[in-house]
Amino acid sequence: MRKNRDGRAIFVFFIASFFGYNLLAGKGLPQLGQVSVTANHIFEQLRPLLLFVALCISFVAVALIIKYIINSDYISNKSGYLFHPLSGYQHRRRAQKGVGSIKGKEVHHINGNPSDNVSSNLCVIKKDKHAKYHTWLRREKARLGHYPSDERQRKKLRSLGGRIG
Repeated sequence: MRKNRDGRAIFVFFIASFFGYNLLAGKGLPQLGQVSVTANHIFEQLRPLLLFVALCISFVAVALIIKYIINSDYISNKSGYLFHPLSGYQHRRRAQKGVGSIKGKEVHHINGNPSDNVSSNLCVIKKDKHAKYHTWLRREKARLGHYPSDERQRKKLRSLGGRIG
């Protein structure tokens, strides 16, 4: 996981955007209480500079956010699946490269480890067939006292129309 600096970049972006919007809309900077005529006059003189500074801060904040998203590694979610902000779930991308279209289908990890995304461990299968497979898997585990071998699972997945990467 990344440190809190990313949260700070997002905070700076929103603050700069707020000030930039107020400047562009001609509202000036947010004020608390009464403002003297002199302060308003000074503000009007500095308005172009303040607008430029606010836009620069916004640009830098956006650049930092984009850099974070592009350079970030896969992040493991609570279930153990590896996720990337731009490309999505790693197992789905790997299965798509190995098998082809996976739209409307599920990707099953044969060995049960959601972070093991080797193509030989991934099977693309229709949702209803995937549910049938898991019913079979639970029954086999109850009958044997342990999970069936990976080869036996592959055979069952193929019989249900699954495509193994």
